[in-house]
Amino acid sequence: MPDFVKNYVMLGLGVLVVVFGLAAFEYKRLYKATDLALQTQNKAIDAQNKRADAELKQAKAERDAKQAELDKRAQAQEKTDDSVVKQVDAARAADASAPVRVRYITRYSGSCDPRPGSAAAADAQAGGADAGTTTGVLAPAAQGRFDDTVRDIEILQAAYNSCRSTWKK
Repeated sequence: MPDFVKNYVMLGLGVLVVVFGLAAFEYKRLYKATDLALQTQNKAIDAQNKRADAELKQAKAERDAKQAELDKRAQAQEKTDDSVVKQVDAARAADASAPVRVRYITRYSGSCDPRPGSAAAADAQAGGADAGTTTGVLAPAAQGRFDDTVRDIEILQAAYNSCRSTWKK
């Protein structure tokens, strides 16, 4: 091989060694910079996780406190509702055991004049003075449905009034 070719080959190999050395140095510098950035990022993530855990614990404590307050209010409302239902049942039982009085006019005077002193007014007073008990106006089946409906309406009204007093607070 001629000398000039050897010189060029040697020069090329020398340049390659220098280029590979500089590249290795640059790669090592990039590795250190990337490692440092990764460590910094990991520390930031750890700090963020700790803050998130603390915030989560605080939010759970607030939620549990509010839930406990809601449970307490719900229990108080249930007690109020129970007492109202008992009152309605007691009133219904008292009404059921009370005699039903129906006033009706047995004598017809032929006059439709409702002014005091008229014959119709006297007839109405005469029928109203009878304090005897009577049987119901409705058939027994219809009276039962009517009683059930009135009871349901009274319970709904009592629940509404109970809840409405809670809303005003």
